[in-house]
Amino acid sequence: MNGDVVAFFGNIHVRGHAEHDAVAFLGNVSLGDNASIAQDVVVFAGSLRVGSNATIGNDRVVFPIFVLLLPLLLLGGVVALIIWAIRALLFRPRAVYPMPPPR
Repeated sequence: MNGDVVAFFGNIHVRGHAEHDAVAFLGNVSLGDNASIAQDVVVFAGSLRVGSNATIGNDRVVFPIFVLLLPLLLLGGVVALIIWAIRALLFRPRAVYPMPPPR
């Protein structure tokens, strides 16, 4: 295959030779036996499977799904903190003053 191999929400299966990079976003990359990728392999939220005698030219980078979910977790924490602060300000206990004594 000539050129780069890119997959969004899908898998890449290499059984021969890929000339340049392979990038999978929310998918897996698998290299068959004796397959090769000439340059880099990058996998976002997926896995990399390398068969026997398969080669990758330069770098292999695998980002776990936790790296993609971390900003969502932080955003959820900030939203929960804002909701808690608003509820604490609106429903805080207020002092109840007794009525003045009758004359």
